[in-house]
Amino acid sequence: MSERAKFVGINHIALEVDDIDAALEFYGQLFEFELRGRHGTRMAFVDAGDQFIAFSAPRRQAGADESRHFGLVVDDKEAVRAALERGGVEILPGRGLDFRDPSGNLVQIVQYDEIQFTKTEPALRAWGSAASARARRRKGRCAKRACCERRRALYCPAMTDLRGNSTFAVANLPVITVVLTVVEAELKCSVVV
Repeated sequence: MSERAKFVGINHIALEVDDIDAALEFYGQLFEFELRGRHGTRMAFVDAGDQFIAFSAPRRQAGADESRHFGLVVDDKEAVRAALERGGVEILPGRGLDFRDPSGNLVQIVQYDEIQFTKTEPALRAWGSAASARARRRKGRCAKRACCERRRALYCPAMTDLRGNSTFAVANLPVITVVLTVVEAELKCSVVV
């Protein structure tokens, strides 16, 4: 056993907002999400894939965020852009899709197939996400495609599977993905169609 724990992901973020109901209404106009629960007017919990956002009120920081931000991954960035425009929300200048919520939090929207690491296909299917179909249409390229293509590598590190086993996609073809999974120090191979 290692002396240090391995950092494997983020479970949730706590986002301070001025008003819980206003935050839920604002974010609900931008995203489909499931409200996991709430504690009166002080906290609300919104599922985001296998993580969640904990909205917390009231916001204690005065003024709008300048550079501190958080990034949300979506399956359709252009749908968010359209919703922001319909709602009259200012899209900040730059090459990405950044905006401030009504509480002044700086939010960055990232398209799922443009992120550094992707989830496994079973995780995507479990979410019922359009990102699953989009990931299959990427013609076998991983999220680190520039690196993999530059090195002409046949492997691409993936994330862990739903049981925490290390999983590596070793050959992504348009229809079939060959996956090697390390389970209790034993290498197992599976084909995901």
